[in-house]
Amino acid sequence: MDNNNKLYVGGSGAILFSKTDRILTDKEAADILEQNISVSYEPPYRPSGGSVYLYSDSGKSNLADDWKSDGYNWRQYGYRSFTVNGKRIEKRFFKISNKGVDDTRFIKHVFRFTNTDYNQKTVIMYYGQSDAYLGLSHGNRKRNDREYKRTKPSVLQEIREFGLTDKPKHLNDMIKSQKSPESNLLGVSVPRNDKQIHNIQSKLRKEAKLAHASMYGLHLLVDQLENNILSINTSPNLEVVIGNAGTFDEVN
Repeated sequence: MDNNNKLYVGGSGAILFSKTDRILTDKEAADILEQNISVSYEPPYRPSGGSVYLYSDSGKSNLADDWKSDGYNWRQYGYRSFTVNGKRIEKRFFKISNKGVDDTRFIKHVFRFTNTDYNQKTVIMYYGQSDAYLGLSHGNRKRNDREYKRTKPSVLQEIREFGLTDKPKHLNDMIKSQKSPESNLLGVSVPRNDKQIHNIQSKLRKEAKLAHASMYGLHLLVDQLENNILSINTSPNLEVVIGNAGTFDEVN
């Protein structure tokens, strides 16, 4: 593998770390994770086989998984973890998916440090023939003439953060107006359509109703059990400790 400190620009402005005609070893991938050269702060879009990227989320957790939206559709077929120099690394294996059929002519390997060793970087390696990908139409469309592309997780999170204050069309137009023309053209850095926003907002409404129902149930529980509730914690999960306070006093 020859890096030579060259900067190659891929789709979406991603910087290519290197090109190679063979599969990276685990040790090579671990070494790349420690590098500070040719770091890409944009995930690749439709890269070709033999491309290696060192993607950084810049310390922003909402961007950590944006590498998943590279313009292709993949199926994960493997996972394992290993240790290099005392640091734990996870490795994920993907095959290109053509209308639900896996194709091993084009594959992807992804490496990153796990847990406390995570350093905001991800190594992404593409092998094989990128032209093996046939594209995939969106299954919910009556006319399957538009290619399905996975929206970046950070964009989905952005939609959730806006909540229910804006109508889908207005929110879609607003987000797209803040992106570059290239981002709008590629399609993974903006909402897929108004329907996608509508579906996310519908899910938020259901979650809000469930939360309201849970709190109502908690109030009923308090009324019924009176002094038998010893403690209540609502974060990160609802926990209610029930018992007889008099019994605990006797034990103490």
